[in-house]
Amino acid sequence: YDVGQDVNYAGYQNSRFTITVGAVHADMTHSDYSSSGAPVFISAPGGDGGNMAVAQPVGNGLTDNCGDAGQGTSFAAPLVSGVAALMLEANPTLTWRDVQ
Repeated sequence: YDVGQDVNYAGYQNSRFTITVGAVHADMTHSDYSSSGAPVFISAPGGDGGNMAVAQPVGNGLTDNCGDAGQGTSFAAPLVSGVAALMLEANPTLTWRDVQ
């Protein structure tokens, strides 16, 4: 996003049916690559643009560095989705408005 742009003018991001997710750095400040604006409902760790990887899974015995780190809003959104899934698992009667 350029300076002055925000999600208020992006139709799919400002829909009431959307949970728009932003990303924050390790120090909990807004990531420069992340969406901004009133429709951003929640933010999650997204990395520091190369200085901090938010996840480095070591599953399945893989030890190479290919695809073992995630950062950016593409990583923040699945974290929020996982929390929403856990909420729905604990209480399947929640509606979309309850999850928000």
